[in-house]
Amino acid sequence: MNTLLEAPALRCEPAETGRATALRRYGDFTLAYNAATHPGMQYFTAGGDLADGFLAYRTVGPYAFVLGDPLAGADRLPELVRAFTEEQRKPVFVQVGDRTARALSDLNYFVTDMGPDHRLDLPDYSLSGKPKEWLRYAANWCARRDYTVAEESAADELTPEEVREVSEAWRSTLPLGTHEVTFLNRPLVDEPEPDVRRFVLRDGDGTVQNYVFFDPLYRDERTIGYVTCIKRRRPEAPSLGEAAIMKHAIEAFKEEDREVLRLGLSPLAGDESGGRANNPHRENKLLATTFGFGFRAGWINNKKYALANHAEYKRRFRGAEDRTYYAARTFLNTGAILALTRMMGLRRSLLDFRRPR
Repeated sequence: MNTLLEAPALRCEPAETGRATALRRYGDFTLAYNAATHPGMQYFTAGGDLADGFLAYRTVGPYAFVLGDPLAGADRLPELVRAFTEEQRKPVFVQVGDRTARALSDLNYFVTDMGPDHRLDLPDYSLSGKPKEWLRYAANWCARRDYTVAEESAADELTPEEVREVSEAWRSTLPLGTHEVTFLNRPLVDEPEPDVRRFVLRDGDGTVQNYVFFDPLYRDERTIGYVTCIKRRRPEAPSLGEAAIMKHAIEAFKEEDREVLRLGLSPLAGDESGGRANNPHRENKLLATTFGFGFRAGWINNKKYALANHAEYKRRFRGAEDRTYYAARTFLNTGAILALTRMMGLRRSLLDFRRPR
């Protein structure tokens, strides 16, 4: 009999739970830590143990939305995906990679490109040269003005009060009606978490101006790299602060001989030329066109979410791009997309753009 388990808590203690064991074995993709720790998730094991592999999902009405790829080995992944699709009436897979996309293609699903996941291969990644000059300039600019960047892992270094204070200051700058994106984004945790790295920019008086948190990426019980997870800044923080933090973190991870730093998804973005990358799977052409329209829509980029600027910023790092996919059984996805955006906290923001302020 297939097993459905409710997630007990946000934090995932590595030595205590089967899902943490699976995370450390198979968690080498961007959403792995999020999928294992996000509150309110359910976990599907197809009758096995959590440690042997699972997929994380959340239900909204008749829809079961899977968050990223299954945390499972290559031999178990297709079986896990097939069993889930047989158990759920309306399964939808969000931001999955090529292995899961291939398994879903074999089940005759529509698999549609939903944007690139940016990747820096650290052993060969260089911060020298003209394309990375902006990162070096940011670090030098901040240093000349008495800003300091440091990793602060303990709660008595970067305190929970400081984390919350900067986050609330950042939230105050969001446009009226805008909500923080959930599900694909992990919620902020103000205390240290297992293996999560926290880098901080402080001014000359010691006040936190920016911070960037990085979730760990694992393979075979090893930490192979990190993914940018949480970014917050004060309204008055220097505009170059985040770039200075990123340069510092890249240098630290390279010195530790980590394999990869992932910058995360650029939602709905096409390739660098502005087109759509070739999709080797059975794509939903209508949905692909809709995603492209959403990425280019001025009212979304100017008033709500700067999708184009978001993609351009990540491409400035000059990394590689891995395609991610949205997969569903049916061609028409209006109900599923509305349910997904509502769950993510986007639906109200996207539908109230004409409301008087």
